Amino acid sequence: MNKQTMLSRTKIVATLGPSSSSTETIKALLELGVRVFRLNFSHGTHHSHQDQIKKIRELEDLIEEPVGIMVDLQGRKIRLGQFKDGEAHVQTGDVFTLDQDKTLGDVQRVYLPHSEIFTLLNKGDSVLIDDGKVPFRVIETTPTSIKMEVLQAGTLSDHKGVSMPSKCLVSPILTPKDVQDLEFALTQDIDWIALSYIQSSKDVQYARDIIGERAGIIAKIEHPGALEDLEAIISATEGVMIARGDLGVEINPEEVPISQRRIIKQARQEGKPVIVATQMLGSMVESAIPTRAEVSDVATAVYQGADCLMLSGETANGAWPIQSVDRMRRIILRTQEERTYSDTHKEKDMNENPLFEGIAQCVRLAAERMEIKAILNYTNTGRLPRDSARKRPKAPILALSPFVKVARQLTLVWGIFPYVVPSHHKEQDAKALALSVALEGDICKKGDLLILSQETSLETEASSTLLEIVRV
Repeated sequence: MNKQTMLSRTKIVATLGPSSSSTETIKALLELGVRVFRLNFSHGTHHSHQDQIKKIRELEDLIEEPVGIMVDLQGRKIRLGQFKDGEAHVQTGDVFTLDQDKTLGDVQRVYLPHSEIFTLLNKGDSVLIDDGKVPFRVIETTPTSIKMEVLQAGTLSDHKGVSMPSKCLVSPILTPKDVQDLEFALTQDIDWIALSYIQSSKDVQYARDIIGERAGIIAKIEHPGALEDLEAIISATEGVMIARGDLGVEINPEEVPISQRRIIKQARQEGKPVIVATQMLGSMVESAIPTRAEVSDVATAVYQGADCLMLSGETANGAWPIQSVDRMRRIILRTQEERTYSDTHKEKDMNENPLFEGIAQCVRLAAERMEIKAILNYTNTGRLPRDSARKRPKAPILALSPFVKVARQLTLVWGIFPYVVPSHHKEQDAKALALSVALEGDICKKGDLLILSQETSLETEASSTLLEIVRV
């Protein structure tokens, strides 16, 4: 891992799709520093996703660095069927119908493959399609159809999301499609499962009983219920994603920035990675240059201390996937250079483990007051580097682990750059290994200061006593 890759403390998650499915494009994204890829199971087939996973793992072997893969399940989000021409343009005042007819849709109607919705909606209810871009008002319902008035002209297209503010779906978090997708995903070499439309921590537990320890769980916060049960949800997962598109439909848009800040703060206090997603650089789906508002939005998330920023359509089906990642990387780097950047990251100590809390605090202070080039953590479970990262130290954190699964899951965490290394059972061996990694990776040179920390027992991470500042 070179110094250039390690400059960006905030990570970039890139969604793969038609615009970025080639080996050449994935390689280019890796060269720009992407170390986490998202596979959106709302689109594509098992075969196409398997092909992408294979390409990622082959490139991972080539660059000899851990790369994380996140599978994003469609969830119980309601989606339209398909249109004859892939889309339909509706005008203000038109009557448009959602029905149970599986034939391809047009400007008058489209199939809605969610039978439970037809008894849930009533006359006068609001229906929003495509993250609220096309709003409707229900004017008539039957057991098999929902007639709606178009409130604002727009374009409807295949599989766009349908939202019903004020309505709550009472159904398992995993739909039959999700169960099939999950069974497939867990046979692949993936690291996280992102759960859509979480409403409470009970949803997380339901999925956990199926997933077990085979993959980490990322809870997508996109429903008011999730905000009400936020602390319990974060505690039950390996990370959270602020899915601002659907969240901004389910709650008033002006509430989204406030919720974003609250979620980031809570996740940091719990030591769980938090991803800010949706419309980060949305205009770059078509334009090679983002809007100034988007640039500011990205910088704000960096200032707030988000672990990751996610690109969705920008890299999946946009015209400028490589340029989108490069632009996001440049915004992150420039924001980190700002003098006030580190001041925004000083949070109240909340860790329940005083030992790890004390070590993490010492690491941050040492990195702040001394010219520390890097923090090297030898870890079996990832706990030690995650706690160090929660303090947002100035120096990069090199997490050395003998377990590839642990190393990959650390790719989501702010400021951590993982390495897979041989297992050692003596503290001095681990120390020598850490120093060799830093030197061979051109992270430091003779005379530089490094912080070394590792567990007392390399079998567990129950305690840690070694914290050493060394001059190379």
